[in-house]
Amino acid sequence: MDNGHLLIRGIKKADEGMYNCEARVMARGEIDFRMIKVIVNVLPTIRARKSEVNATADIGESALLACDADGYPEPTVTWTHNNVVLETGDKYSLNEDGSELVIKEVKKVDEGDYTCIAKNKAGEKSEEVSLNVFVLPNITYFNNQTASEFDEEVTLTCEASGDPTPTISWRFGNRVFTEGEQASWTRPDKYEGPEAGMFGFNYTLG
Repeated sequence: MDNGHLLIRGIKKADEGMYNCEARVMARGEIDFRMIKVIVNVLPTIRARKSEVNATADIGESALLACDADGYPEPTVTWTHNNVVLETGDKYSLNEDGSELVIKEVKKVDEGDYTCIAKNKAGEKSEEVSLNVFVLPNITYFNNQTASEFDEEVTLTCEASGDPTPTISWRFGNRVFTEGEQASWTRPDKYEGPEAGMFGFNYTLG
């Protein structure tokens, strides 16, 4: 440029380096120069290795959430959950560069979105990782019934909790009952042991 400035348009990382500025007086053969170093900072990029991670609660399981970051200078990576910065401790563990977050002893309350943030002098970028936490089925209520052969009907009740909500099925011996089906049987001629009159229940996550 006429004013002695050098304008670099659309600057890229490849433009980084040493630039030589020279000043000359041709009539007297005098010259002076200065070296100018140009450092190009690059905005971070960050990518989640998995956008969703599944884990099961209350069985001592850990969950690994990971993000890979790039940029110049090398960005620092931090993690937040519900706007709280997570640090290594009893509940969480971070590797040396912060790219991997381990959630220890996963519980249902740990479910939600976790944000990994890459930051350097050029700025910051973030990415979200969702943690889905499942809860194993658990029978929360059931009742034993005593009935005589003259009773018209007997209702057996079984309730279960879990996430997703478990479905419940019933069986008697080798027979599995379908929804809406009524159970009936003939009184045996002889006693066949305590297991002869026992109903079982199966439950699966829906």
